[in-house]
Amino acid sequence: MKRSIYVYVILSILGLLPMAEAKGQSYMPSVGDKITTDDGIYIVSGENLIKNPEFDEGFTGWTGGDGNELSATYFEIVDNGGPDGSSYLRALGGSGSGSSQSIKTGWAVETGKMYVFSCWAYRTSSGMNSNTQYSRIFNSNSQTGTDTQLGYVNYEADTWAQTQIVFTADKPYCVANLSWLNAASSFDCFSLNEVTVSSELSTKKLEDAISEAKDLLSTTEEGTEKGQYTAEVRTALQNAIADAENTLANAKSQDEINAAVTTLSDAVIAYENNVNPPFELGVGYVITNLSSGLNLSTADGTVRIKTGDPTDAKQEFYFEKSPEGSSASGYNMRDKNGNYIYRSGSWDTKSSSTADLTAANAIFQVVDYGTYVQIKNMGSGSVLGTDSDSDNSAVYSNKNGSSKRYCWTLMKNTPTAALETLIKEAETLAETTEVGTEYYQVPQSAVDALKAAIENAKTKLASITTYEEGDAAVSELRSAIETFNESFNPLGEFDSSENYMIIHYGGNLLTSGTGSNATITAKAEEGASEQQLFNIVKAEVEGQENAYYIRSVRDGTYLARTGDYNTCWQASNDTLAAVGKIERLHDQ
Repeated sequence: MKRSIYVYVILSILGLLPMAEAKGQSYMPSVGDKITTDDGIYIVSGENLIKNPEFDEGFTGWTGGDGNELSATYFEIVDNGGPDGSSYLRALGGSGSGSSQSIKTGWAVETGKMYVFSCWAYRTSSGMNSNTQYSRIFNSNSQTGTDTQLGYVNYEADTWAQTQIVFTADKPYCVANLSWLNAASSFDCFSLNEVTVSSELSTKKLEDAISEAKDLLSTTEEGTEKGQYTAEVRTALQNAIADAENTLANAKSQDEINAAVTTLSDAVIAYENNVNPPFELGVGYVITNLSSGLNLSTADGTVRIKTGDPTDAKQEFYFEKSPEGSSASGYNMRDKNGNYIYRSGSWDTKSSSTADLTAANAIFQVVDYGTYVQIKNMGSGSVLGTDSDSDNSAVYSNKNGSSKRYCWTLMKNTPTAALETLIKEAETLAETTEVGTEYYQVPQSAVDALKAAIENAKTKLASITTYEEGDAAVSELRSAIETFNESFNPLGEFDSSENYMIIHYGGNLLTSGTGSNATITAKAEEGASEQQLFNIVKAEVEGQENAYYIRSVRDGTYLARTGDYNTCWQASNDTLAAVGKIERLHDQ
């Protein structure tokens, strides 16, 4: 059995040198060791309950998901390279938890007692991409049960990582259920020891919670605008922080510390949930689908998207704070006729004047993304969205937020609301567009013309009383914006001898390589690598303007399409697959 190594070196020349000791790291807790977690500090009080914890006796005592001893067909014991440098268990394949390719082994514990489970695990970087969530530890009623999950095995790419889980047993077995290992996982140094609570307090989790709450308070603003917080809401969080600091200074038990962490965490959640929303209470809004341009409507009792009509009471919505004692925090949504939106069944969205406003299915949170919002149903935890852009399409309450069909814009339902919004957009456009002669700049005359159109719209704003007048002013300003967007200087020719970076909108750089697809990777602090530099070479293609090759500076290969949609780097540019067009996006 592997143990910590003690080395004694005795130099007895004239008896002048004393004995020296060097101790290796212990990879399994021993009686008397201190175990420190976020939730407390514990002292190991019992011996290891796991027999053959380091596989010195082969597979003895270890069973797979099929109930049989581990098989050499699916596992091997490697002689060296474990966390302590010695032997370890390595998986050769992967399958589900009931398979002989998984580990499912349990050890008896006594209910009511406290234990620490510990092990070391290794996973290759390629194996980190999937299935790590199937390596779990349970407290169960049988030696192979999976009744109460205690936690996950900790993996870090290409290195040994330790897992330590402290728990109080309320069932008679601790079970390791490790499946879908996929020849990427190795294990060693298992231990299961009884522990007792130390008199020493663990305060780091509370200290971190206080620091994070203070940071949240200092980086958010007090005010009545959207995205700000009222004085009342900010005071509540300040008081919660003060209470937590008082507990930190005066707590006599770990229970007090842990309770303070929970209370402060709840206060932070309440604070974030009470950010001023991107709407005003008591004001009617038109809610427009970002993909289709159609409006949310209670229609026939089923919520749908419909052709816009600002005079339709079923397309005008009001937000109301959910009642006291509701099952979730958020807002109820009703149309002008008093019909409230709610989730029905697993995904349908309905409306009724008699909906239960305290139920999570009738409560929504509006998540603001600046230019659009997503409307999250608190019953499903998902957002409102459609499956189609066509008129009268149903709106569902189970969308994941990954499409424009699941995004919306809010606009006050007044004759001037659309013009007010467009004026702000035009002002931002005029302020943020560069003036100059480069292709991404515009002439000064274009900016002057747009600013004149903005001032004209502001003058009209004061006298608009009907939707028709508002629509006319919007059309006039939108025409001025379109003219401005067409004024960007033309694209010039690229110098094929220059080196260019091609930057993805998220900030990463196009990168050449040998894989089947081109990739994007981050730019290093010291600058772009040779793999991230390209020549842009004019391609003479009949009938095509702005046609170019993208050639890697590193090896001269060309970016090309392969198959229906994949990309690759190929040696030649003698096919149209290597030709690309460089065009303006949205006139810019």
